[in-house]
Amino acid sequence: MKQTFRNLSFPNNLKSYVPTEVELEFPTNSSLPKDDQHFLISIPWKDKYASFIPKKYQWFFKLILPYLRARTTDVHIAFCCQYIDQLISTLSADEDTKVNAKVVTLAFLLHDIGWSQLTESEIAASLGVSGLALNKTALGPKEKHAIEGTRIASKILQEHKAKLDLSESEIDLILKAIRYHDQPEQVASQGNQIPIEVKALVDLDHQWSFAKEAFWQDVYRKGIMDPQTYLDNLEKDLNSYFVTEAGRNMARLHLADRAQEVADFNSQFLK
Repeated sequence: MKQTFRNLSFPNNLKSYVPTEVELEFPTNSSLPKDDQHFLISIPWKDKYASFIPKKYQWFFKLILPYLRARTTDVHIAFCCQYIDQLISTLSADEDTKVNAKVVTLAFLLHDIGWSQLTESEIAASLGVSGLALNKTALGPKEKHAIEGTRIASKILQEHKAKLDLSESEIDLILKAIRYHDQPEQVASQGNQIPIEVKALVDLDHQWSFAKEAFWQDVYRKGIMDPQTYLDNLEKDLNSYFVTEAGRNMARLHLADRAQEVADFNSQFLK
């Protein structure tokens, strides 16, 4: 079925188009100049996203939800939970090893809570990239959110250690995954192999960039404005963005869907 689009109006009066079913919101009380408010485009929360969270951990998601309002992390995390079982199953088979699903799930639920501690300007700086590779400006806020997230997660996990049935070694692994989910190579640089649970978190997190909602959000949130350019950039960065072939293959399927949407966009608006 051919993709349909609706108008999207920006605070600085620019206009473009977004798939009809993709909802995007601009901030209403931002301190950023109007020309920079595209960095704060968000996807409004809908109850449908809650259905993707494993039932066993829905109470925990509600507990940490106050930390997930910044940078659309509430939608991002809930949405990508639907891929946890598939990715873990494929990774376990591909690497012939057991993956601790509890560690992966809790690390994923917690990995972006650090954004709650950053300012609008820092969040905007983290998005000033044209693809997936980070530049020096974006790296600073990314590093800070990982450090802050690790600090907050440590406190939360210790407080709920018994109810979550966590060992200290599992907590340590969750914190390592949160701290290095944007820089998994740093784990290897410490003389250790990247734990399979860290790999799973990285590639689960990165699926979001290829999801329909996130793709169209980032076309405009990152200020690229041209869907074809952003699609090309994702395709170029895909291989290096993921750390497992299972993650890459999953993303390639999503990318094919985005390519069809972009083709529909081009046929309607670039005649």
